[in-house]
Amino acid sequence: MMSGNSMLYERSIGKLDAILSYAGGLFGIIIATLSLFLMSFNEYRYELMAAESAFNYNDKGKKVREHDFTFVFYLKYEVFDWIKTLFGYELPWRDCKEVDETREEATEQLDVSLMFKRILYF
Repeated sequence: MMSGNSMLYERSIGKLDAILSYAGGLFGIIIATLSLFLMSFNEYRYELMAAESAFNYNDKGKKVREHDFTFVFYLKYEVFDWIKTLFGYELPWRDCKEVDETREEATEQLDVSLMFKRILYF
């Protein structure tokens, strides 16, 4: 004879998307991550646009142009920049090195506080 008392156990495994939904939603996290990349991408394009109109010829007379800086090239440049920043090693990617030099020069030229120092001590 069997007992009429029975217990039912229900187990569930926490899935990654369920966990992320508690942290604000998967969509919000994806948008926030993409916005960080896009803000940086737009900043780099602005610096190249300012440099393109002013000074950025290399030794061969070639200009680094803003419209050549695509998102795919941006991802390649980010890898170049991260390795240079973290490890102090420059990868032998000449196009990325030209963009890096142009950005550094544009940042220096657009630095307002440095411009005021030049005016004061000139």
